[in-house]
Amino acid sequence: MVSQSRSPVPPAPLDPAGVAASLAPFGQSRMLPRAAYVDPAVFEWEQRHFFGGGWLCVGRDDQLPEPGSQRAEAVGEGSVLLTRGEDGGLHAFANTCRHRGHELLPCGASAQSKVIICPYHSWTYGLAGDLRAAAGFKHRLVVAGQHDYETTANWKILTENYHECYHCPAIHPELCKVSPPRSGKNYSAPGTWAGGWMELRDGMATMSLDGASHGQPLRSLDEEGLRTVIYVNVFPNLLLSLHPDYVMTHRLIPLAAGRTHIECTWAFAPESLAQPGFDPGYAIDFWDLTNRQDWHACESVQRGLASPHALPGPLAPEEDAVYQFVTMVARGYQGQPVWNLGLPEWTPADSQQARAAR
Repeated sequence: MVSQSRSPVPPAPLDPAGVAASLAPFGQSRMLPRAAYVDPAVFEWEQRHFFGGGWLCVGRDDQLPEPGSQRAEAVGEGSVLLTRGEDGGLHAFANTCRHRGHELLPCGASAQSKVIICPYHSWTYGLAGDLRAAAGFKHRLVVAGQHDYETTANWKILTENYHECYHCPAIHPELCKVSPPRSGKNYSAPGTWAGGWMELRDGMATMSLDGASHGQPLRSLDEEGLRTVIYVNVFPNLLLSLHPDYVMTHRLIPLAAGRTHIECTWAFAPESLAQPGFDPGYAIDFWDLTNRQDWHACESVQRGLASPHALPGPLAPEEDAVYQFVTMVARGYQGQPVWNLGLPEWTPADSQQARAAR
């Protein structure tokens, strides 16, 4: 994770009334304006202020495996240089030389060296810089699989889909077989994140096609943790899915208003990988199927929102986490800090108003 300095943020180029409608009380609110998903000007604003003006996931710990490892990743309208220092700590720099601004490393490239050398005039830098570390996770998990997808859907549509299982009975029969779609609850703690948890069905050990686990449980989980799957979005682009025996991540990389690259990884305890013949496919195959079901639905939403006749719709009671995410985005569009205030209240009167809105 890296953070950039935040300056005052101008409102997004969207109809203020449409954004305000997304901030109405839960049960009375509408989805974001259609232009939020299809307008290149909104996408450019997001790149500058969501992906270039705050916390952003840029990679994994194991992509910088040893001291001297270097990697350049896109961040908003620019790029960042990541390094692992001699002390093993992770560091992040603006990927520009202080001399004439040349890129220190081409975006997407990796290198291994005890120093950073600008390829233009050979200015040389040490590996020290602003440290950004994940304490306590250095040796806990090992990535054993990665899939990369490219979808023709806006990054926010993918996140909104992640935040609800209201759609699960219609498009995820495999998921519903191992986890009740209406189980669990969303978290109410405020912050620049949102998410919740769901339960596993009786007799199911994890999210796999048959509910069986072929790995070892993650360390220190209690009985509740062994029966729970946690789904969390760290705004703006990291989706974390914590299972009893593995952790799945989705890193969203917006490419255009209607196109997003998704880096999906699966990490397991070292004890699992040490098992003779261990195959992570039981987890990867399940979520690859589920991912593709989701991408198909999200791409259809994108096509629907491309219609000039599309209007923002109401939210169902099961979409309270979608509301949390949408209001974070809407506050950002207004130039306010992106912040989730917690779970909204839903009353019988809200239900009546939502039905009337339909």
